Amino acid sequence: MALVENGIKPIMGKFKEITRKCSICHKSYITHEEKRSDVNIALFLYSSAGKNEFDKAVIVSGDSDMIPAIEMVKAEYPEKKIGVMVPFGHMAREIRNSADFQLKMKLEHLENSRLPKRIKTINGILEAPLKWLPPENKKPAP
Repeated sequence: MALVENGIKPIMGKFKEITRKCSICHKSYITHEEKRSDVNIALFLYSSAGKNEFDKAVIVSGDSDMIPAIEMVKAEYPEKKIGVMVPFGHMAREIRNSADFQLKMKLEHLENSRLPKRIKTINGILEAPLKWLPPENKKPAP
């Protein structure tokens, strides 16, 4: 809701519950695995290119599964430029090589992209959980 209220159109994936086994104690445990996000982003990228909704697009990912979508858009719409911004801690040479340009993710980008602590929406006020906030903003709202 907070993203939509700020003009952002989220492209949603899905988390699938999976059972894994610990390699040390061999006990089973349940975790979640993200599914569909790369396909959803790829389809949105291709569709948006076809509708001429952008000149340049930036994919924030290091996932090489995005490469076919980047290559297809570049082949079908050579005037469109596709860039990548790879998250911290990922090398992602393959996806970097498929892009027209690269942007370096900086801590400053993340800090400046943070939504406000409180957001007024048509349904009321949304407030970020304290654990999501930087240390200087961890005081409860008045």
